[in-house]
Amino acid sequence: MKGIKKTRRGMPALVIVLVLAFALVLAGCLGMDDDGFSGDTALNGTWVRNSGTSILTLDNGNMEYFDYAPFYRGTYTTNNGMVTEKLSQIYSGNAEVSQLFREMGLQTNKWYSMPEIKSLTGSYFTYIAYDFGINPVTFEFDPYQYFISGNTLYWGEAVYTRQR
Repeated sequence: MKGIKKTRRGMPALVIVLVLAFALVLAGCLGMDDDGFSGDTALNGTWVRNSGTSILTLDNGNMEYFDYAPFYRGTYTTNNGMVTEKLSQIYSGNAEVSQLFREMGLQTNKWYSMPEIKSLTGSYFTYIAYDFGINPVTFEFDPYQYFISGNTLYWGEAVYTRQR
């Protein structure tokens, strides 16, 4: 074939382009979005219960929970109608935990990372984690069921209404 030059430099570039194209197609087929989240995107939004005193914000695998005040942040994964929450931070000013944080000699009204809480509380952390239903190693809650019906989210035993 006259006029077509094959160079050593051109072939690897072509291979890289083909591999990248294949990876992008595969990611799209697996349901991944731009953030790499492959879970249930129907959960994205702000969900409220108890006349707005409890707010759950879900966004492509990231979550924040507010119960009268900020409570915790973390991530979540979904699989076949089951959700697993993984805590990354707890707010020590929330009424649910502020007394416990004070008893442990920690500051209130501060965001603490889970590894930080574990480090500051030592072996007591395992007891606390199990008391709240959290795995003391992975910082995850046991998986539980969820489903959406219209604007209603059934999240374990809690029922939320979509706000936005």
